[in-house]
Amino acid sequence: MRPSDAAYLLDGGGVILNTSSVTGLLGIAGRVGYSAAKAAVANFTRSLALTYAERGIRVNAMAPGPIMTQAMIGEWDQLPDPADGRRRTLATTPINRVAEPEEVANLALFLVSDEASFITRGGHPDRRRQDLRLNAFRPLPLVGAPVRSGGPRPPDR
Repeated sequence: MRPSDAAYLLDGGGVILNTSSVTGLLGIAGRVGYSAAKAAVANFTRSLALTYAERGIRVNAMAPGPIMTQAMIGEWDQLPDPADGRRRTLATTPINRVAEPEEVANLALFLVSDEASFITRGGHPDRRRQDLRLNAFRPLPLVGAPVRSGGPRPPDR
């Protein structure tokens, strides 16, 4: 489906929800193609949100961190030390655990609901922050994303 097709189908309102990844926001060694593709989804979402906001179409993206799926377990099982792989994955999340699929599904349900009617991915950079990598385009809901601090705080305005 082309972006124009989605806008035509949703003319007069609606929601488009894409799935990116925290990997697309931060990158990860050895996953260049995956990281680039998920970064493209995030930028596509921002552009689409800005393009179709006037038509009442909200566009959002979720950027989950690791999710407990059979694929995740399979990746760990292929490692020489699966338990160490799991520990290393957990260490990348601020709450030291991976998301359950139901948690990501609940986020998706919220983002497409009327309760999220004011949330769209077409935000603007927070220019008061010196480190735009961290907080650039709110509100991109992150599930299990690492929290990092960025440089000195700018003066309050």
